Amino acid sequence: MVKDRSNSSAATLVPLDEDALEAVAGGANIRIVFDDLNLPVHGTAESDRIQTAAGNDTVDGHGGNDTILSSHGNDVVDGGDGDDSILAGAGHDSVYGEDGSDVVNAGAGNDLVVGGAGNDRIDGDAGNDTLRGDEGHDTLTGGAGNDALSAGSGNDLVDAGSGNDVVRAEEGDDTVRAGDGDDIVHGMEGHDRIEAGDGHDLVTGGAGDDRIDGGAGDDSLHGFEGDDTLTGGAGHDLLSGGSGNDVITWQTGDGNDTIDGGAGQDVLQIPALYIDGVTVYDANGAVAWHGNYTSHGDGSYTIPLDVPSGTIVLTDPWTGAEVGRIAFSGLESILLR
Repeated sequence: MVKDRSNSSAATLVPLDEDALEAVAGGANIRIVFDDLNLPVHGTAESDRIQTAAGNDTVDGHGGNDTILSSHGNDVVDGGDGDDSILAGAGHDSVYGEDGSDVVNAGAGNDLVVGGAGNDRIDGDAGNDTLRGDEGHDTLTGGAGNDALSAGSGNDLVDAGSGNDVVRAEEGDDTVRAGDGDDIVHGMEGHDRIEAGDGHDLVTGGAGDDRIDGGAGDDSLHGFEGDDTLTGGAGHDLLSGGSGNDVITWQTGDGNDTIDGGAGQDVLQIPALYIDGVTVYDANGAVAWHGNYTSHGDGSYTIPLDVPSGTIVLTDPWTGAEVGRIAFSGLESILLR
């Protein structure tokens, strides 16, 4: 069954050929509703409302600010030009926003969504989705499932959600929240802020001055280029600054971390509230530095590290018990503050 209605003028579905339908109308606000068809349907240059039901449908909105609702089935939806709203529904769908600032909810299923040009908002919902922001300043939300998210160009916001996700921030100064799960995040270009969340995560910053927080779990964090700030969080983490003058932070409860500052003037920064004794051992186990923390007038104290590698042992100010053990290389100093 096919129905066509318009608020301002008549709309007619005409066959492009025996395997496709096209809406033709003299005015805007065209509504097209069809079900039980497996035919391609083409909208108009106006602002259409297209709704499908059962079947594996192909929909092309063409021009205008369209609203496209696809239901059950493995659908292919192309929004075309304009600022479109697309709800893909259940099924394994492929959605292309094309030009314009589009809003897409992929619904349940293992979906592919490509935003195209414009500042798009893409929600993968449930399922193992592939989301690509492409051009513009986009917002990508993975939802439940093991998702692959590529932000594209622009200053993007990525919330991967739960699941074991893979995120490529790509160009621009991006913000990435990987969420729960064992995630892989590549910052790539730009000055990125990455929060890995809970789980055993692998994060690379790439070019730019990045801020990376591993969260809970045994994480592997790599700043690569730029002056980066790395925070391992709870768990036994591997932190590598790479090139640049990096700041690597550690606090009580973070676990026994391994730190490689890499090239540059790198600093290990530790909140001093729960730290008293600091002992630095060289690679052979000999004591290279030992002392108790004494605050300067600005509340900070710098310990130079004159050995290329070794182990830092930190003790509790009240009990004297060990609260942290850090294997290090390539660090210039420890900053207690």
